[in-house]
Amino acid sequence: MKKVDFNSLIQLLGMIGIIGSLLFVGLEMRQSQRIALAGQQQDRMAVFVDITNTFTEAGIEFNSLEPEKAYAFRNYIHASFYILENDVVQYNLGLMEEGIWEVKQNAMKRMMGFCTAREVFNSRRSQLDARLVILAKQAIINDCIDIAGLDQSNRAATTELFENYLREVSNGPEEEVP
Repeated sequence: MKKVDFNSLIQLLGMIGIIGSLLFVGLEMRQSQRIALAGQQQDRMAVFVDITNTFTEAGIEFNSLEPEKAYAFRNYIHASFYILENDVVQYNLGLMEEGIWEVKQNAMKRMMGFCTAREVFNSRRSQLDARLVILAKQAIINDCIDIAGLDQSNRAATTELFENYLREVSNGPEEEVP
């Protein structure tokens, strides 16, 4: 049996130590990225909670589309474009997971189904990130729905129309939560 040279053994242990520390640094970077992604999701959630609370303080139900409160819906659309613009930037920087990005794109498709959203988009188009402008244009697939201009008797029919629109946008029937 051959004797192992002491210097070779020390070099081998040194290489194993370097490889181990590189693996540790890689795991730490992966954990830091996960923490950053979770922080981004927390920040997005906080924005929507703030929007909802603002509606509550004004005495308006968050998803209420009553014509006399159309200004609140327009403001919500403006806020949504700010959020979507931020989401486009984060996604392109690799700071948003693919599943969340798909949800954001579906939300944009639903939002662009409203005439109000298209009006706000057209008024702000020159101020938005070019990537968001392209995505918003692609999200327009049908005629828009003008809920603010409807009277109460037409609201149920329009709601059904909009639900059908959502099914079409999502390429299948939406599952109901029991």
